[in-house]
Amino acid sequence: MNHGFSANSATVRPTEKVLNDGFFTSLSVEEFSSGYGLPAEMTNQVIEQYLLSAMDRINTALQAFKSASDANGFNKLEDVVSSQLGGISAKVIQYKQAVYSAAKADLLRADISMDRKPNAENAANSADEMMSHYERQSTRAIANIQGQRMIGIHSI
Repeated sequence: MNHGFSANSATVRPTEKVLNDGFFTSLSVEEFSSGYGLPAEMTNQVIEQYLLSAMDRINTALQAFKSASDANGFNKLEDVVSSQLGGISAKVIQYKQAVYSAAKADLLRADISMDRKPNAENAANSADEMMSHYERQSTRAIANIQGQRMIGIHSI
């Protein structure tokens, strides 16, 4: 797996949204793939499965936040009071970062376990660092959504 950017103009990613639960924002294979430098040879189905898994995990981690928001009359994440950045709710931006970063960490983890090349140990060390980076980004975004500081938030 190329852990950085993988440009291949022949790769077509679906533009349809990966539907979420109605409260949390639906996401996009195309946005995830281009924003997180996924390799062109990775299939859309694999990417979607990793997104769905990460969405479920992040949604579960944010269940108390969702319940509190619903109790305050907010039926969608984008309606929760938040600053707007580029016309988009900061909570939505943070949610995308939480899910996309968690999914990227999972993809890196899967790649490490499948890499059997002679230099796999060096690649695994690099991937471990990147995996930790993406897990921290995800955890930080979850904390931000909940209005909490990173201290006291455990990694999901």
